Amino acid sequence: MQNVSAQLPDTANKTVVAGPQYNRSRLHHFLWGSHYRKEWSTPVTIKVFYLDTANGGLTAYDKGGSRQTMSLRLHDGQKREYVLRSIDKSFTNALPELYRGTFVQSIINDQVSIAHPFAAVVVAPLAEKAGIYHTWPQNVFVPQQPSLGQFSNKYGNKLYLFEQRPDGNWETADNFGDAEKIIGTDKLFKKLAKDNDRTVDQVEYVRARLFDMFVGDWGRHEDQWR
Repeated sequence: MQNVSAQLPDTANKTVVAGPQYNRSRLHHFLWGSHYRKEWSTPVTIKVFYLDTANGGLTAYDKGGSRQTMSLRLHDGQKREYVLRSIDKSFTNALPELYRGTFVQSIINDQVSIAHPFAAVVVAPLAEKAGIYHTWPQNVFVPQQPSLGQFSNKYGNKLYLFEQRPDGNWETADNFGDAEKIIGTDKLFKKLAKDNDRTVDQVEYVRARLFDMFVGDWGRHEDQWR
């Protein structure tokens, strides 16, 4: 067994600020909360991410994301999947058209500062100790580059969380239980409906849900349940 995590070669680093727009006045702090504005506006040194060298070379093949994040799906030469998820978020797509482009949109998006920008990297070691399958995310800066292809202009020059995407065959990844076939929520429901002898491990499911509650992750969607 081995941990086939999101492995980055020793490359250049870049000092960046995750969210300079959250650095606001004292009055703004008083009215809308201080939250993690200091962390969002503090310069940090991050690895620079190049698709052609990460994990032996990766190919960007599809965009994704929820209503809050931008994401880009990647795969390596063995068709194992990875994903880049934007660290900064936007709630604009969750707003009714009536409020888009108004002060309401500005106020709502400002509340992204309520979450720590780099909290995700702390969760993996906790999940490991709790005996829960997990990815090993890393914070990276993705510059515009030829390897991004058609996605370069929109997705380049941003901060992302880089991690494995549990799908298909990950039999050499002990953090996924060396699973030979990982499926998503939709396929699981179809298999459960087709064959009542198939079951979900209830103890493992409850353990994972309780862990989400413990770390305050209330935004899980179906693609994150594998």
